Amino acid sequence: AQFFNRDSCIYANGSQTVLSTALYMRLVPIGYEQKVADRLVQSVRNNNHHLDFGVIGSKFVPAMLAKYGYADDAYKMAAQETSPSWGYWLKNKGLTTLGETWEFSPDYKDASLNHVFLGDISAWMVNSLAGINYDESNPGFRHVILKPNFIKDLDWVKGEYQSVNGMIKSEWKREGPRIRLAVTIPANCTATLFANGEKELSSGTYEIVFDEKSSK
Repeated sequence: AQFFNRDSCIYANGSQTVLSTALYMRLVPIGYEQKVADRLVQSVRNNNHHLDFGVIGSKFVPAMLAKYGYADDAYKMAAQETSPSWGYWLKNKGLTTLGETWEFSPDYKDASLNHVFLGDISAWMVNSLAGINYDESNPGFRHVILKPNFIKDLDWVKGEYQSVNGMIKSEWKREGPRIRLAVTIPANCTATLFANGEKELSSGTYEIVFDEKSSK
């Protein structure tokens, strides 16, 4: 009531962090979630896929973009080669660790270059690109949610997570119009795979090949 405008579907000043935080914390009224997500991606696109946040937004914005159907926009934001972005650090600064600030002085004396607090993008890669996610109703990865996003600008993704029940793996590769997806589920675990429909999987290794259009 205090911060949400139901007509514009914007929270407070409409910043990337504000909109994504409301979505992540499940504060958005039922029926307005996608509309708020649409406002979020509009903000990102209006900013030429540059991020406009610090530690809080770095955790929430990419995750919420992917959740509501805008994983490609999240990837463009992460891979952006002009400041500010993680891609800018990699391409133009040659960093192989995480910085404390998006910009640095030439001699790097103003900030740490080993600072994990903007590092949730790596979790996003596992959760949204490889698609490995936990099931809230089954703690400990006894049941795995597999929901990979087949980003247009990527040809392949490979991710894994060492859960308390064993290694979970997800790897996909684009082969022309098709996607080749390989997943591994640990012993005594199950999974729901959201790709080319919805499939229930038991423990084991699976390879699935399907037309990419059928995964939408």
